[in-house]
Amino acid sequence: MHTPNLSIPNDFPAGTPCPVPLADHLALTFVWCPPGEFLMGSRPDDPYGMGYERPQHLVTITQGFWISQTIITREQWRLLEPQAWIPTGGEKFPAHPATWDDAAAFCIAMTEDLHASGALPQDLMLDFPTEEEWEYACRAGTTTTWYFGDDESLLADHAWYKANSDNRQHPVGLKLPNPWGLYDLYGNAAEWCREDTYNYRRGKPAIPKGADLQRAIRGGDYGSPSYSCRSAIRFSTDRFNEFNDDISLRPVLRENNAL
Repeated sequence: MHTPNLSIPNDFPAGTPCPVPLADHLALTFVWCPPGEFLMGSRPDDPYGMGYERPQHLVTITQGFWISQTIITREQWRLLEPQAWIPTGGEKFPAHPATWDDAAAFCIAMTEDLHASGALPQDLMLDFPTEEEWEYACRAGTTTTWYFGDDESLLADHAWYKANSDNRQHPVGLKLPNPWGLYDLYGNAAEWCREDTYNYRRGKPAIPKGADLQRAIRGGDYGSPSYSCRSAIRFSTDRFNEFNDDISLRPVLRENNAL
């Protein structure tokens, strides 16, 4: 299989996968999201839409990016932190860093290891997705409530959530992916974003407040109802809360100092 060049920018088709080799015969597969435009937020007629998901507005993604095909797993996390407090077993289950800062430290350490091994170009780094990047990758060109359409009955084929999870997490990658080949975007484990949420009516702050205590999370988790597992759903939580056990990480690759 031909391995794409991770250098940015690229002109690969949307959904092109690229495995980045890790230790112990593991790989972290990234999927290409090309530049483009999309409508962010809930449609005016979406019965599940919340006020903080509106107004729906056009967002331009000027720089394509690579995003992890799955949430980071426990076995991937243990490569960097063998003694990390993670439940034993369940290697393919989502890892759940206790805090946003723990996840940030993981991105830094994994970047350094991949640079040292030559698996990752020196000009690229692992980072959190922005809210815009997360929703753009999740929608994958769609405009419906879920990337598979507006039929809620199909959600169980794509997500572990309140109705089918048995109130627990499950191994990643068992449900159907979105059109760009990304798994578990809805349910199973919520996902940290780079910054806090912001008011769509006022627009995104020009200079994000990096010291803010809150960070956005996306996608819902295994205990979430269907309306909390949508493309537009957004919440925020305390970045330092050590009880954030249901939040994980889906890293992106971006150029050093790109944001």
